[in-house]
Amino acid sequence: MTNLFKNLKPDFFKDILKTGIDYFYINLVDRLVAFFSFLLLARAFDSHLYGKIVTVFAVSTIVMTVFDFGLPIYAQRESAKKESLQDTFDELYPVKVLSIILYIVLLPVIAFSFYKDIPPGIIAIIGGIILLQNISNLFSFVYYGKDESRFVLKTNVISKIFFIVIISVSFLFYRNIYFFLAGYIVAYLYSGVVLSLKLSQFNIKVKLFELTFKKLRSTLLIILPLGIASALNLVYDKIDIVILSAYLDYDKIAQYSVAYTIYRLSGIVFSIILFPALNQFSRLADDLHQNIRLLFRYLVTSCLVSVILILIYIYVVSELIPILFGPEYLEASRVIIPLSFAIFLWSLNAIIGVYLNGLGLFKEVMIASVSGMIINIIINIILIPKIGILGAVYTTIITEFLIFMVEIIFVFFNYKKNVSI
Repeated sequence: MTNLFKNLKPDFFKDILKTGIDYFYINLVDRLVAFFSFLLLARAFDSHLYGKIVTVFAVSTIVMTVFDFGLPIYAQRESAKKESLQDTFDELYPVKVLSIILYIVLLPVIAFSFYKDIPPGIIAIIGGIILLQNISNLFSFVYYGKDESRFVLKTNVISKIFFIVIISVSFLFYRNIYFFLAGYIVAYLYSGVVLSLKLSQFNIKVKLFELTFKKLRSTLLIILPLGIASALNLVYDKIDIVILSAYLDYDKIAQYSVAYTIYRLSGIVFSIILFPALNQFSRLADDLHQNIRLLFRYLVTSCLVSVILILIYIYVVSELIPILFGPEYLEASRVIIPLSFAIFLWSLNAIIGVYLNGLGLFKEVMIASVSGMIINIIINIILIPKIGILGAVYTTIITEFLIFMVEIIFVFFNYKKNVSI
């Protein structure tokens, strides 16, 4: 234990900050630009059209996430672990092709079955935007594994500049929804092209005619648990609102939504820690003792950051909510105080989840996600009718704690099993 604390030196924190700060900036740029774009969208077009646009973006994102099979995380892990990027690319390529085919086939079926009042052109363009974004994102995670985050950051910033210019011109001079959406297309096309061209520096050869079923099957069997976990995490992030809508009015939902959205913003800060952690855990996958020491250091770091964030949420953020959103959101400012304590448990779960992914224990991560999802639904249904939105808050805290216990058990048994070999 003494050695663990001894190794928790200032250099460790400097290394985390140096490696993870680019990923933090990427997240920050994406969040700010997304907020700005939807703000312009809401001001430029009527609420009816705005609602349609937001709905198609949400549906497209969900379909893409479900059929993405957790590829980005797997791509970063394999890229960090393996010397040759060609081997990683050969694994990813067949699965990505399958993912794209499923997305292209199923999105129109879902959209035209349930959203017949939305113009097909809007569905097609937004579907294409999400696809281009997803492809660019996969390239980005491949480069993260090779510590090329600065290149990804520069590409991301330039693409977002193109995007802001186009949507600003649309807002000021030419308020046409298709012209507005063209900003997304240009940004992600630029990003995808630039990121794909860099593959030549790693001597990657795209083997168009070697999409064998055997290679596809072997990779799918490995990453399917990771894909299920990723999809469940997306559902877990939205399920509270769905259950709340069954029991409470829209005003209560709005209060909780504001508080929960701000609570989840803490993830931007923790991206500084989580980004380098996956690379390091992946590279030390064969050295369990070193990995456990590294896990302990990251857990201590997460605890320190969590305490600081919780204090900020309690004494600063809770006071800012009524100022930023209006006095009608006083209840949200009160909700954020107990909800902020979930930051501590969420951060520990995120680190342990990254640790398990780094070791390739995707099934264990899936089991933890499934357990959390089931627990979350059951407790929400019990508590929300009795104590309202605070039921959703307490459910989040309880769920994060139980996920933490499940993950710790997996860490313990994996360590015990490998040490005894």
